[in-house]
Amino acid sequence: AMKEEEDLDQTECQGGFQSTSLMKGARHGQVNLIVKALECTATNLDAVGADGRTALMTAAAEGHAAVVRCLLDAGADLEVSDLMGMTAMDCAQLAGHTEIASVLQKERAAREAMWRAATGQPQAVDALHAALSGMPTMGGARESPF
Repeated sequence: AMKEEEDLDQTECQGGFQSTSLMKGARHGQVNLIVKALECTATNLDAVGADGRTALMTAAAEGHAAVVRCLLDAGADLEVSDLMGMTAMDCAQLAGHTEIASVLQKERAAREAMWRAATGQPQAVDALHAALSGMPTMGGARESPF
């Protein structure tokens, strides 16, 4: 049994379906693994696996809300699409995870409002305040947990 586990770990680390720690955590809903991976590096935050999906897409499709929130707080890209042209929000909707799709939609609106505010577009500050006021937080704080 020990040899099989070693082979599995080696296979997963060398690429394939779950090629990064973020993707493994996203698939299995392991927030602790996501946090640890992000502490080490965030450079592969939007890496795409063999299935054409990012960790955010996988977590959204699997219904892992806490992992989705963690990845969003770390700055995961909402606009990336998989081989079928689907974003994380599309993946959540298709899998019937409407609450996660709603969180992703609110996050997109908040990011767009923040961009408009940062680029000096009229009424952007009011839109940003409105978008951020309805957003859930981790542990009651708007700060990233990392």
